[in-house]
Order: sequence, then C-alpha cells, then structure tokens
Amino acid sequence: MKSVGCFIVLILLLNVHITLGQSSNNGVGQTGSLSLLQGNLDWMITARRSIVITMKIQGKAWLAFGFHQANSELDGMAGADYIVGEYDDNGFINVWDGFNNETSKHKAPKPDSDFGGYDNIISFSGSYIDGFSVFTVERDMITNDTVADHPITNDQLNFIYAFGDGDLTLKYHGPNRGLIGVNFFTGKEAAVVPFSSSMKLIHGALMILAYGMCLSFGAFIARYLKEYYWWFPLHITIQVLGAVLALSGFIVALCMVTTHFNNWHSWIGITTLAFTFVTPFLGWIADKQYDPNRDRPPFWPDQVHWWFGRFAILLSYVSIILGMLKFGAPAALPAVFAGLPALWLISFVVVEIYRVYIKKDKISGAPLALYSSKDHLLPKK
Repeated sequence: MKSVGCFIVLILLLNVHITLGQSSNNGVGQTGSLSLLQGNLDWMITARRSIVITMKIQGKAWLAFGFHQANSELDGMAGADYIVGEYDDNGFINVWDGFNNETSKHKAPKPDSDFGGYDNIISFSGSYIDGFSVFTVERDMITNDTVADHPITNDQLNFIYAFGDGDLTLKYHGPNRGLIGVNFFTGKEAAVVPFSSSMKLIHGALMILAYGMCLSFGAFIARYLKEYYWWFPLHITIQVLGAVLALSGFIVALCMVTTHFNNWHSWIGITTLAFTFVTPFLGWIADKQYDPNRDRPPFWPDQVHWWFGRFAILLSYVSIILGMLKFGAPAALPAVFAGLPALWLISFVVVEIYRVYIKKDKISGAPLALYSSKDHLLPKK
C-alpha cells in the first residue's frame, strides 16, 4: 500500500512539473517592446492565447505591421501576414487583417477574404493623440485561418512594419519601413539582414564596376591611347565587360522589384542601359564603315557613337547617386562616390591639356589634339 501511495505522489509531482514547464513556455503574461522608426511597438500575450499589440508612430498616418512564418526565408512584403490601420477624415480608425501572397512582392496587402481567408481580429482601437498615431489590436496566436494567417509561435519571426508620410489611407510608404527579427514569447530581438538589402548592395556594386570603372576607362582608352596598336581590342574587351556587368546589375534590380519603376533613379537607369547597348552597336557600324583615307570621322555613325557613350556614362553617375539617396545609403557614401567621376574628369582634363599644349605630333610638329578626331593613328589592318 505504501508503494502504491509513493507511486501516486510521483505521478502527481511529474504532472505538476510538466504543467509548470508548459506554462513557462506558453508565453502567457509575456510583454515586450520594440523600437521602430519614429515610434515603438508593445505587446502582451494573454491567458486566452491571444496577443495584444500596440503600434505608435509620430505623425498622423496609416500604420501597418506584418510577420512571416517561423523559419521562413522571406523578409519582405511578399508572403507576410498583416494588420493594417487606416484613419478616416474624422480621425476614426479602421483596422483590418491583411495578407500578401508570395508572388505579390511590393504590391499593397489585401484583406484576407481576397485570398479565401478570414478577418481574425478580435478587437481594435486607435486614435491620434499628442502628435502620435496609435492603434491597438488583439488577435489569436493561432487562428483557424490556414490560408492568410501565420501562427505566432515560440520562434523568431521576421517582423516588418511600415507607415505613411501624412497619408491616412494605405499608400506607398517610401523609406518609412523596417525589419526586425523578434520572438514574441521571449521578447528577444535579432538583427535580420534582408535579402532585398543584399540584392541592393550587389546591384550597386555591379553598376559602380560597370560605369565607374569599365566603361569610363574604356572611353579614356578610345580618346587618348589610339597611338598604341592594342587600344582597339582593349577598348572592345573592357566595354563588353562593362556592358555585361551593367546587364547583370539590371537583372538583379528586376529580382528586387516588379513595380515602382516610377522614380528618377529607375527612369534614368533604364535610359542609361538603353544608351549602353546602343553604343556598341553604333561602334560596330563605325568600324565596318571605317575609311583610313577620310579627313575626319563623319557625324554618323562615328560621332553619334562617341556621344551615346558619353551620355551613358554621365547618366549612370546621376542614376547611381540617386539610387544611393533613395535606398538609404549612409550619408557619406554618395559624396565619396562622387569623387570617382571627379577623378575621371580631372584625368581627362590633365591629359587633354598635355596633348594640346605639351605633346606635339612627331611628324608635323602640330598639337596632337588636331588629330584627336581621327579614329586610328595607325593604318587599319
């Protein structure tokens, strides 16, 4: 009988241990806070297995946050579960449950019902007070909506948020956005390097190599090194490499976005790419029509080829700097990058002065600049 009693006590103690262990991991009562751009986000996990989240942003504007499933590689708008708060003209807020499927990329989230899901918001409230837009929303940690809701589990979730710039209803947020890794059960934060940021770095690096190095140096070769027999194959090699790098950078840009080609960076960038690929075609025509006995290169196609190349390089520098400014590069980076075209400009000016006023043509004694319009100083083979 005594052994039976001990066994019962052991079972009861084991049950208590399991129960305590479960309650310690279920997050009930867990509170936390995140610092956001121009505001903060607070939350609490309730005993009824729901989460109450309050988002507060300075200014009067729409607010939204979203999160991906645990262990998801997604970190942008596509595939996220959203809560969106919009204000009407009278200051009343409407909060709705939204979603973005994995193919929508930068498109605005839509209500869950558009995807066959349900609005699972339990309650919400909001106001504009003391210069801040605030809304509080409650939803279940795990809902019955398996189509458009993600479960909030004891894992790190990629948490994204955005807000308007004076707009009361959902519109493009511009730079008012952020990404944080967070576990709502523990309150632990983690930095997340977004895939899109990595792609931006690759895109920028490819464009700087293409235009800041290859195509600029190729233009330098074509203008100042024609007295050497190897200038022409080197010019072609470097320009082709630059064009390949530029095309690669453009492909990376397409992987980042499918919309929002509605800004000066994009417009100038696409124009630059068009000039970049028309230029070698014009150069090919000029080479085929080359006449070593002509006095000077004709306007078509030779000089058109030159100017298309020059415009491509100039536009590229403008586009790259605009891209840095648009996508939040460190403030010093555009200024540092601007030193590259300045360095090329100084190089061109110095060599041009050297050609005109110092170096003379060995045969005629005339300034070499008088011959700068000729395509080849050596006979074409």
